[in-house]
Amino acid sequence: MTAGARFELSYVDLEAHVNEIADGLITLGVRPGDRVALLAEIRPEWTICDLAIASIGAICVPVRPTSSAEEIAGVLGGAEARAVICENLGHFETIGTIRDMLPDLDMIAVLEPDGLRGWGRTM
Repeated sequence: MTAGARFELSYVDLEAHVNEIADGLITLGVRPGDRVALLAEIRPEWTICDLAIASIGAICVPVRPTSSAEEIAGVLGGAEARAVICENLGHFETIGTIRDMLPDLDMIAVLEPDGLRGWGRTM
């Protein structure tokens, strides 16, 4: 979505999107109290993911997408994040470079999975 572009979503559609993401997180094994990192620009999907995380009783850990790999590792490790939702392939690859530093991380999901064919499970 272009910066400053208008985005309209009815409450009914918002609820459907939130429930779809929440169901996906539950299917992946996210439980109440788990920390889920959100590594993405602020955009409508960020808000939908944040609401989905909260709706299942998990805790959102926002991560600035401009952070270095070391900073991301510090945030995710300090929060004991169990899952991370990445915006795109670049963020996914960054997580891959620090994966060994994150013993609590069990799952990685990607909002824009283009280019991830064959990498495994994405949401």
